[in-house]
Amino acid sequence: YSGNIYNASGSDASIHGALNGSALNVTFGANTTYSGAAASTAAIHVTYEGAVKIKENGGFAFDSEEAANAFAEEYQNVSFDITHYFDLGHVANLIHANGANNVNISLTDNAIWKVTGTSLVQSLSIEGDAQVVVPEGITLTVGENEYTNCTLTADML
Repeated sequence: YSGNIYNASGSDASIHGALNGSALNVTFGANTTYSGAAASTAAIHVTYEGAVKIKENGGFAFDSEEAANAFAEEYQNVSFDITHYFDLGHVANLIHANGANNVNISLTDNAIWKVTGTSLVQSLSIEGDAQVVVPEGITLTVGENEYTNCTLTADML
């Protein structure tokens, strides 16, 4: 499998009160290979042109608020009517955990997760011969711990 897994919700719960969100629990089972990023994010609606730019970037979420804000200035879609229904599914994501959008990843048996972009998960469980491969230049944050340029296995967590 390939692609990015983002659990998007609004911004900071401490500013806007309690957010209605749900944790996203993902399990990769026996002999599964997944290549992609996984993260808690905040999302904005974007124009079709903005969606094209996101796709050109591999669909990855923004790592910095500054870059996300600059992108939003040009491509955020804050209002559309029924004639622009096709814009509803176009979003841009910013890596952002707010307590209402946790991502929890479990790998069992021989599952492999090849991390391809900045990832932010609340918890990571690795069982059996499963592993998570984080290449140099990519960061996987699990709770408060950051990993790069390593292979995580069950005996490491």
